[in-house]
Amino acid sequence: MLQHKTKYRFEQLANGSAVVHKLYIYDEVRAQGEFDWNTWDYKESETSAKYFRDQLDAIPSGETIELHVNSVGGEVGEGVTIYNLLRQKAEAGSKLVGYVDGMAYSVAMVIIMACDEIHMGLGTSMFLHNPWTRAQGNAD
Repeated sequence: MLQHKTKYRFEQLANGSAVVHKLYIYDEVRAQGEFDWNTWDYKESETSAKYFRDQLDAIPSGETIELHVNSVGGEVGEGVTIYNLLRQKAEAGSKLVGYVDGMAYSVAMVIIMACDEIHMGLGTSMFLHNPWTRAQGNAD
């Protein structure tokens, strides 16, 4: 039986008169999803900046957004874009509340720093490091 791992979830809750929108990043942040060997194409990533933009566009300005993170990081360009999208939403009047549910490493920490409040439970952690890259191939 195929079980799907939660990578990203969008949830809206009514809390009295206030509406709270929950966003979850529970996987590596990346522009492309997994490669589908049946179609020979990449699936849509549920942790990409484009996907995140589409979800944020559905949230009216001025409402509360809870961001839950449990991620080892990922692609810097995608993460920085998500950070900036969140800050734009905050500048438009939304309140951003961040929760580190497990870990917020590397660019995932950058993303959570966009929040107005950050909450970390017992045993959670986050860290940031200098960017690094690698290359391989021959002289040609």
